[in-house]
Amino acid sequence: MMLPPLIGHTDAKTQLATLLAGARFPHALLMHGPQGIGKRTLAEHLAYRLICGPTDGAGQGADMFGNSTPADPLAHDVGHPACAQLQAGSCPDFHVLAPEEGKKSIGIDAARDLLATLQRSADTARVVVIDALEQLTDEAANALLKMLEEPRPNIYFLLVCHQLSATLPTIRSRCRLLRLHPLSLEDTGKVLVEVGGDVNLAPLAKGCPGTVLGKEAQTLHELMAHLRPALQGQSVPAPSTAQAPLVPQALLALLAEHTPTPKQAEAYAAIATLMQQARTLNLPHTLVAEQALGVVASC
Repeated sequence: MMLPPLIGHTDAKTQLATLLAGARFPHALLMHGPQGIGKRTLAEHLAYRLICGPTDGAGQGADMFGNSTPADPLAHDVGHPACAQLQAGSCPDFHVLAPEEGKKSIGIDAARDLLATLQRSADTARVVVIDALEQLTDEAANALLKMLEEPRPNIYFLLVCHQLSATLPTIRSRCRLLRLHPLSLEDTGKVLVEVGGDVNLAPLAKGCPGTVLGKEAQTLHELMAHLRPALQGQSVPAPSTAQAPLVPQALLALLAEHTPTPKQAEAYAAIATLMQQARTLNLPHTLVAEQALGVVASC
């Protein structure tokens, strides 16, 4: 597992570095924020740091190839034996709980397998990344809750969550919360350049570069084609639940394709404001998508 670059999130990295330096790192950290802003990437960098320990390079970090970089508060020891195992995807101390290929949820069997693995004794730090918390089935979420209620020494859970309100309050109460925010336009462009994406899509990403990469980008373009008739006053089938998080961005992209009418300009501003409110209030994606479509219908 080669580490992708970690760009932006300076405040979050500083908070985490303080916790690590003070030996007060929580057994469960819940990172929440809009989809596509790099929560999983931050979790992976943090996992390297917890397992490999801090760098001894006089404040210098290391990039994905082991080259020196400017000081990074989460820089890990690239000389640690586990670092090579992590890069090869064979580290026994690192576990990821995510939906299997072709599935949209994390089931109870995967959670039980993880629980059985963690029961084995170990002298080293072990890290579990769960991506994403909302994708756990009820049974799997309850199994995770039991793990969090009875934490074992040197086991750290890094939980990724796109919609905090969609998670169990009992799980949230047993975690330290870390809210992450969308990236700046400059940092969004840097991410797209680093990973070979289209930097011209940076303004469309609205601080969430992951939404214009790979499958997300394809989904976005397909959604734009699906919603284009709505700008001409035609009715369109309701987007699926999976498409809902991208509906506001797709509508903004469509409105920006040409010089808007005064009403369309008002609609653009209204949807942009709606997206900001959704991030602040953690509104459900389906609700935001419905409201954004309503704004377009009114223009």
